[in-house]
Amino acid sequence: MNGIPFYLRSLSFDIRQQKNTVCFHIMCTCKSKEFTVYKNEYTEQEQTKIKKWEELLKKYNGGGYSDKAGNVFLRTKRIFGFCSYTKIDPAMIPEFYNSFKIKCIACSREYVIFDSRIHGYDALIQQKRKNPHADIATNYKPLKMRSNPDSVELIMKITNNLTYEELVEQIGESVTPDAYSNAFSSISIYAQSGQRKETIFSTETA
Repeated sequence: MNGIPFYLRSLSFDIRQQKNTVCFHIMCTCKSKEFTVYKNEYTEQEQTKIKKWEELLKKYNGGGYSDKAGNVFLRTKRIFGFCSYTKIDPAMIPEFYNSFKIKCIACSREYVIFDSRIHGYDALIQQKRKNPHADIATNYKPLKMRSNPDSVELIMKITNNLTYEELVEQIGESVTPDAYSNAFSSISIYAQSGQRKETIFSTETA
C-alpha cells in the first residue's frame, strides 16, 4: 500500500502495484462501491478574476518574468526590437485548479479524491497551503459523463516517479512519509458503469 496516497488508503481496495504505478478501486467506508462524481466550478468572483487576467494576457502577450527583488512583470511581443512592460501584483494571478469530490450512493458520505491545490508533486513543492488538512471552500457540480449514469464505480491510477530520497534531495528538506505519498507525479481517474469505462480526468502533477 506504500504507493497509495495517504488520504486515499482507507478507501482503496483491489490494489495492483507495478514498479512506480499503483491502480486501485474506491470503496466507501460503508462498503458501497457506487458514487456520484462532482467537479469544481469556479465561483463568480473566480471567473471575473480569470477573465481580467486573460484580457491582460491578450495585451501583454510576450510572456512574463520576475526580477531579483521578486517583482513580476508582463511584456508585449517585440516589434522591431521594442516591447512594453507592466508590473503586476501577484494577487492578480488567478488560481487554476481541478478538484473532484465523490458522494456515496448508499450513505451520502463525501470524499475529495483529488484537489490539485493540495495533492500531487506541484502542490507540495510550491506549498500552496500552509495547512493541507484545512477544508477548502469549493463549488461543485455533478460531472457530465458520456454514458450519463446515475452512479459509477471508480478506479484510480497513481504514478510516483521519485523515490523518497530523491524528493527530499529536490526540495532540500525532509518530509513525512505521508506527505511523500501525496506528492505523486501523475493521476488518472476512471469511471465504470456496467461494461462501460471512461477516463474522467488524467494529469501530471509536476
